[in-house]
Order: sequence, then C-alpha cells, then structure tokens
Amino acid sequence: MSAQHAWVIWGGFALGVVFGAAGQRIGFCLTGGLREAWTERRPRRAAGFLFAASVALLGTQILRAFGLADLRPSLYLQPQFSWLLVPLGGLLFGYGMITARGCGS
Repeated sequence: MSAQHAWVIWGGFALGVVFGAAGQRIGFCLTGGLREAWTERRPRRAAGFLFAASVALLGTQILRAFGLADLRPSLYLQPQFSWLLVPLGGLLFGYGMITARGCGS
C-alpha cells in the first residue's frame, strides 16, 4: 500500500469518526431538517446538511484540481448503466432509509 493510499484510508476514518460524533450530537439528518424547514419554519438543520454537502463537493474538486485525488475510477463516472442494478439499488436504498427512519447519516 502506498503512502497516499494510507493517508486516504486514515483520513477517511478520522473524518468518519468526527462526522459520526458530531452528527449524533446535533441530530444531523436531511429528512428531519427538511421536515423542520417545511413544517416549523426552522431551516437550521437543512442548511447544515446543504453546507456539509457543499464542503464535500468543493473539497473533492479542490483535491482533484491539485492532483491529490483521481476521480476517474469513481463509481459515479462509469460509462455503463445497468437497467437492472440501478432500480434494485434504489429499492435497497429506500428500504435502508425506511429502517433508519429517514436519517441514513
């Protein structure tokens, strides 16, 4: 394993621990945030989710721009499309979201 791979693995682990602890503490949940924004006019949790998504997108693009991340092998950039696996994956994802009460994070 190269040093770069080790940095990615340990960095991902550290970010996951921080995200898990913070998400548990503040109740980080897109579904709950949207529900609060629509029904109670409190957009704070939804804004937090959008901020986190923006940071992830921007961070990924910065890493790519500086050559620190190669996005070509990414699952999302594959040229093939499976008409069977995509709906099946959607159903499994939906089932998981239901069992997590809408808060997959």
